[in-house]
Amino acid sequence: MGQISADDESAASLRLRLTDDEALVLSDWIDQRDDTGSDVVDWLIRPALYALDASFTHSSPLIFAPDYRDRLQAARNRLRTGTPSPGSGFDADLTTDQAVALAHWIRDLMSAEPSVDEPIRAALQRLLPALPATALGTDTRRRLLSSMGRNIDGIPVEELRIHRRSSPAPMTGPATSTEGWIFEENTVRFLETLSWFIGYRYDHADEDALTGALDGTDDETESAWFRYPLMGTLPWRSPWPGPPAPQP
Repeated sequence: MGQISADDESAASLRLRLTDDEALVLSDWIDQRDDTGSDVVDWLIRPALYALDASFTHSSPLIFAPDYRDRLQAARNRLRTGTPSPGSGFDADLTTDQAVALAHWIRDLMSAEPSVDEPIRAALQRLLPALPATALGTDTRRRLLSSMGRNIDGIPVEELRIHRRSSPAPMTGPATSTEGWIFEENTVRFLETLSWFIGYRYDHADEDALTGALDGTDDETESAWFRYPLMGTLPWRSPWPGPPAPQP
């Protein structure tokens, strides 16, 4: 039912074979779960659940069938009674990280929630023998949460106050200077370049913060400047707009 290939453990792929009934019932269940949880466990398992769901939703026209609910109920009944599923089945490809997390999650779910719907329980339990029985380590957790845009604690990266880039390092060496106006349409390009110099990771969260921020600013009134911090290796606060710097 499962086969692992590849050399890099985090990138290795595990192919799971699902019956038509398992794929349909699990896909519907995953869609109902989506966006209902907010703790770290939910975000940790989502990459694996999305991979399972994709095996069905990307390949089957059933999700658009007018009798979808009738077909879903029939599939649930067959899983409940152990009746063989019609159809040729679906392949679901998971990374090793996703497979390890899925195995731990299924075991915890079976023990913590004995009331799990019987057809769902049957489908999940049939997956377990094909999943790896290895520890869910910190590196695995970090990679999975990072793929969902979150840090090891499950916090969205864009909500972190300080973004640091690991490379390239801030520029060192002789400094050069230039002067002149920065047109509004060049604001983002200027801040991206400046961020590179000081080792700050400028991303879409910064652009969102700047949306509309320059409206109503006035370079002749100090209280009407907009200030925005770039917290790199060399912190810098951008006064925007501002009067020309005083000459020494």
